[in-house]
Amino acid sequence: MNIQNEILMDVHGSCVSYSILSKKDDCGFQHNIPGVKTNLYFSHVNMAGSMTSPITYEPKESDFILSDQHVIRNIMTDLKKDAVSTLLSSEAQYLIIDFYDMARSQWAYENGSYTHVADLSIAAPDYYKQIQHELLGAFRWIDLPTNLWYCHIDRYMNTMIQKYGADHIILNRLNLNRYYIDENSVLQEFSPCTHYLGSYKENEKIRQLEHYIIQKYSIVNIDLAKYFLSD
Repeated sequence: MNIQNEILMDVHGSCVSYSILSKKDDCGFQHNIPGVKTNLYFSHVNMAGSMTSPITYEPKESDFILSDQHVIRNIMTDLKKDAVSTLLSSEAQYLIIDFYDMARSQWAYENGSYTHVADLSIAAPDYYKQIQHELLGAFRWIDLPTNLWYCHIDRYMNTMIQKYGADHIILNRLNLNRYYIDENSVLQEFSPCTHYLGSYKENEKIRQLEHYIIQKYSIVNIDLAKYFLSD
């Protein structure tokens, strides 16, 4: 297919959605959909948090001592709150979303939050010293009454529908597993110490949010994750 005819897709969610469009995994297996190309990818940039205010002192790439550029870009995007504005200027025709980040811990600051994907005291120690007095503690949006944060999701969805159209937004539904298959092909239960990354206990709340979005905005949805286990 001619590259000019490729469909560009933006992803705002997690690897749950991005992996669908990835070209090749570490084992050499092809997963890409012919004629479809990933454009922008925002990973672990919470949608409700995206509609809040940026932090007072915005980070710079030079503040980080991490080597993972993907993590750096997404932390910066989350703190600066420029995911939505970047998506609005995208050339992509479609947007894929998922709500995995609703199950992940956030750090609150005045009028905003960011997803805890890296400890800033280690990843960007000098920058962390600048903002640590602003941080108010950890929380999760999904633990709050829905009337406090569904409004942020509604604002996000209305903005994205104006940009892409409801028929060009795809919700990739997910199911967080309680068990995984280890390197010895033995079924194991995830340790409670990993629950800050997301837990099967949040599946019901995430399902409720997914139902709300599907019914209110009539967007396309894919529901395959319940048939898989992590390894």
